[in-house]
Amino acid sequence: MSDETRWWHRAACRGVDPDIRRHFHTTAEGEGDPGWYAPAYAVCGRCPVADECLEDGLSERWHVWGGLAVGQRRRVIWLRRRGRWVEADEAVAEFRRRNARLARRGWRPRRRGEAVVA
Repeated sequence: MSDETRWWHRAACRGVDPDIRRHFHTTAEGEGDPGWYAPAYAVCGRCPVADECLEDGLSERWHVWGGLAVGQRRRVIWLRRRGRWVEADEAVAEFRRRNARLARRGWRPRRRGEAVVA
């Protein structure tokens, strides 16, 4: 086994209940639902290897890795390309602050198929 994958054996999501595990995956069932990933985020929040998981997941196009969904990981990549190194816990905290600011301004995520109101 390579050093790159040894973190997986210490991951909090390893062996988690299948009803929770499905929330780590991008599915049609959860698409557009801002709360779909909440159970996965809770597991990642107590994971001792979230940073290693995030590093491995930055190139992945699906699912939750290191406590971040794909759009959030794209933001981490964007920040790093601009010279700001961001770890998993820092990125999660930044997204929570950003979402709280947007919510105070009346923003809410749209659900799939919902019309855009101008």
